[in-house]
Amino acid sequence: MDIRTTAQPSPVFRLTIGPSFDMVSVARHFVCDAFVVLGADARGDEAALLTSETVSNAIRHAQTPITLAVMRTGDRVRVAVHDHDSSSVLRPSPRSAEIRPGDVTPGGHGLHIIDALADDWGVEAVDGDGKVVWFAITVPSAEPAA
Repeated sequence: MDIRTTAQPSPVFRLTIGPSFDMVSVARHFVCDAFVVLGADARGDEAALLTSETVSNAIRHAQTPITLAVMRTGDRVRVAVHDHDSSSVLRPSPRSAEIRPGDVTPGGHGLHIIDALADDWGVEAVDGDGKVVWFAITVPSAEPAA
């Protein structure tokens, strides 16, 4: 695990983890801590859930090391999950149009959650080095904590 912070107009917090489901909670806590420092903790619980979904998908499908990056620009915080699997860089679609009450089928619901809670999300190819799945959350205007 590697944690880095880059000082820019707004800091960028980075964490690199291995492709193990044990690391999902580490990623979730890292994002929650970054949201506090960025003055965005009002939506930290949503960010934690979205992080769990995006990191779990990266572990399940890419099976490569993963780097998370968290940064705030104005009233939006963006969380990016970079894996090193270039096999699919298209924005995936949820499996069905809706989640039905009582549906206990394991898996396949993460994109519904991301679509419902994130203010925006997408997938970007990283030239020759996999892809980034990202989500953005609008947060109340506030100065980041010192």
